[in-house]
Amino acid sequence: MIKKIKNVYDGMKKYFLKENAELIPAKYHSQFICLGGASEVQYQIARLIAPDKKKILIIGIFGGRDYYYMKTLGKEVYAFDLFKNNEFDNLQVGNVEKGLPYPDSFFDAVILGEVIEHLVYDYDALLNIRRVLKNDGVLILSIPFLNDSEPTHIRIYNKIIIKRFLSIVGFSVDNILERPNLFYCPKLVNFLHHSINFLLFIFLHKTIYKHTLPLFWKIEYYLSQTKNPLRKYSRLHGAIIKCCKNKKINYVNLNKTAFNNNN
Repeated sequence: MIKKIKNVYDGMKKYFLKENAELIPAKYHSQFICLGGASEVQYQIARLIAPDKKKILIIGIFGGRDYYYMKTLGKEVYAFDLFKNNEFDNLQVGNVEKGLPYPDSFFDAVILGEVIEHLVYDYDALLNIRRVLKNDGVLILSIPFLNDSEPTHIRIYNKIIIKRFLSIVGFSVDNILERPNLFYCPKLVNFLHHSINFLLFIFLHKTIYKHTLPLFWKIEYYLSQTKNPLRKYSRLHGAIIKCCKNKKINYVNLNKTAFNNNN
């Protein structure tokens, strides 16, 4: 019984992905139809990267969400991670805190998804990313806020601190999309959504993901730009941030000015 359900679910994913199902390894297909940190994040990231930005670096490929979505958009995608994985082309192995093996001003965009909170030397990592970005390039950073639930989380950020920290490294925040909005209980949302499509696929041999998912994505995107006091009570509270290269802010001088009693 479980195997039959799995086969139907696999068929649903392939039906939605169409020709992209061959491009993407099967174990990553779920990222494209699940909500609550998966397909709606892909949509939001795509909205923040201009169509003419073609050369993309993904740092941290866990789950394949960002890497394979950029592939489906026809981008020239590079990957960088701590581990070798033969399922990803153009993959370089290393530690972003220690450096990146790419020339200066090489990429149009860098995506750093749920990585920075795991880094000890986050400042060095962002400097290395800034070096390989073109002057008009963008950094897309996704990050949880005030989340110490995972033992691998070294830093705890909030909206204000991450914006100040980025300015020290030489990035300005162009857009910030806070989440969650619709998906406070993603398991329940996905269960109901997949159940409807499951029944349609069994009886009519089709799904309605192509209609329902874009609607969820668009609502989530626009709500992400609004104030919502309920977010701070969610363990999923975080943001997707679009950053542009800018002049570094000297916080040493700011502190001298703020605390110099001789002024």
